[in-house]
Amino acid sequence: LATLPPPMWLHGLVVSSAAFLLFLVQPMLGKFLLPRFGGGAAVWTGCLVFFQAGLFGGYLYAHLLGRVTLRRQVAIHVAVVGVAILVFGRMESVLDRELEPGGSPFWGIQEVLAAGIGLPYLALGASAPLVQRWFERALPELPAYRLYALSNLGSFGALFAYPVLIEPHLTRSEQSTLFQLGLYVFSGLLLACGTVTWRAGETTARAGRDGREEAPASIRDRLAWWVLPLCSAAWLVAITQAVSENVPPMPFLWTLFLALYLLSYVFAFQGHAWVSGRWVQLVVIGAAALVARAHDRDQADDGYLMTLLEYGSLFFVSCCFLHGELYRRRPARAGDSSFYLALSGGGVLGGLAVALLAPGLATTWIELPLLVLVVLGIALFELCRSLGHGRGVVKASALLLWCGFAGYFTMQELELREGALVRARNAYGVHAVYELDRGDPLRHRYELTSGTTAHGWQYRAEEYRREPTAYFTRQGGVGRVFRSFPSDRPLNVGIVGLGAGVLATYGNRGDRIRFYEIDPKVIDVARETFTFLADSRAEVEVVAGDARVVLEGEGPQGYDLLVLDAFSSDAIPVHLLTRECFELYLRHLAPRGMIAVHVSSRYLDLVRVLASTAGELGLPGLWMSLPASELAALPSTWVVLCRDPEQLEVEAFRGVGESLESVRRPARPWTDEHQSLFEVLAWGGR
Repeated sequence: LATLPPPMWLHGLVVSSAAFLLFLVQPMLGKFLLPRFGGGAAVWTGCLVFFQAGLFGGYLYAHLLGRVTLRRQVAIHVAVVGVAILVFGRMESVLDRELEPGGSPFWGIQEVLAAGIGLPYLALGASAPLVQRWFERALPELPAYRLYALSNLGSFGALFAYPVLIEPHLTRSEQSTLFQLGLYVFSGLLLACGTVTWRAGETTARAGRDGREEAPASIRDRLAWWVLPLCSAAWLVAITQAVSENVPPMPFLWTLFLALYLLSYVFAFQGHAWVSGRWVQLVVIGAAALVARAHDRDQADDGYLMTLLEYGSLFFVSCCFLHGELYRRRPARAGDSSFYLALSGGGVLGGLAVALLAPGLATTWIELPLLVLVVLGIALFELCRSLGHGRGVVKASALLLWCGFAGYFTMQELELREGALVRARNAYGVHAVYELDRGDPLRHRYELTSGTTAHGWQYRAEEYRREPTAYFTRQGGVGRVFRSFPSDRPLNVGIVGLGAGVLATYGNRGDRIRFYEIDPKVIDVARETFTFLADSRAEVEVVAGDARVVLEGEGPQGYDLLVLDAFSSDAIPVHLLTRECFELYLRHLAPRGMIAVHVSSRYLDLVRVLASTAGELGLPGLWMSLPASELAALPSTWVVLCRDPEQLEVEAFRGVGESLESVRRPARPWTDEHQSLFEVLAWGGR
């Protein structure tokens, strides 16, 4: 604000406070909804689409409101904001709405958010273009486009404040109260700004504020107003999905890429020439090579931090380039609401393309390489256009380079298809079953993968078909847990997470094994491609739905053993690891029952989280980290909790189990109100 002329301060405060609240509520609500919809990356994708659609609705409302006189605009908008504050309840009320069981997570998220925050979000979203128009009418001699840059700067401030200052220190109820107080402050500023605008009355802006004569925008420019933000919004959704594949979705990741997205708008609409200059086009080309490399390998090779740097570099320079082109093609009048309507409309289309269209058309994360090719093509086109000499050679070289990238991504896709018996994608991730080592009778197997992580396999040879594999072998952590129980009585076992159904191999006659699985695709694959469930000697049942939601609605099950093995790629849903959830598990546990938690992860040290939870609940526990030591095994880490410490002193755990007492714990235990992945994130990978 200090850089603005004094007459712009009030208008600047209004647009920046509206933007701050608009982007403060996004990660806040996303965090609230994670537990309710399974904790996967698709929750944030659904939230992003709603927020983009809400912004479009706000801009459409501002566009239509622009047809009435200035004073009527002020009166109507101040009244709408007042009603929005009156109908807004505490943030927890958003979660009270009942949903149809088994419904689409995407549409369920839209329903909950529309009921809980729809009108306040629309009113906040409309404020920036409306106040910009009011300013342009009241003070036509000043540059109104700087208010748009200031609006994005306010958004950036919210995205910085939430993971650093708000999330670590405030509970969800306190965050809700903070947002409500912010609405009151914003309404006061808006009322003051509306009063100034009312007194100024109607004036006419005769020329663009940047010195350009006002002229109708060309069809090419108007098309660019939709296409360029479509590309950048699609990038935002796709890149967040990509980096959330192997760690639980968390506000830090959401806000990181949202902040980069908004920062690029700030740079572009401050009029910095470099964002649409030749060098940024060259940087886009270089960054595309980094993402091609990251997309081609297991992310654990260089660690999570390197993955973030590689994806983040292309995302940021691409957004700078796209938004720089957008600014270059802007209308002369900053108050032209059709421009902002196109920006938000393109954003909605981009989000919908990734959230709904891509999963319906592809069985892998195909949108990421496609977006690389689209942005690369635009950058190469603009680079060729800016070079006045030797354009034939430049065009041929650019086309050759683009084809090289396209060929490279095509080869990656063909490699993924090779040996795949099943490939499926839905809101919960990307799953595939591969046939491996067909020429080796001993190693010939079907392997289930989720994202970049193997989740169990089954050997085709008859003598090995019923053997547990991967993380679940008899010498591994969960195998030792099963051996710790007396063999002279049947077991009642609950298992959160189905996978290929490998754990069904531990069932004996008289045992009862009950799987909880949220993903219907995984259930189909386990039943139709693998035979672990059918071959088990136990009574096996598969319950569809989120385990926490199902267990909350059931009476005590009296499980002798409850196994937690819920993963999406390499990420375990956070809402299944909170203190409140373990209190729920204990309600379903027999008096001498045990809880075994699979916490193998390349990026998270979840042993520390469970040590903290065990300390809070007074549960004795141990952890085991066992290397890959046989044909059927992968390295795995398991945590075992129970009520009686004598249960941990049996032969099965001797020499491999370590007490949780010595584990360094997070500063605060994980609860439904607070979880911090920063403390347990292994940035360098394992």
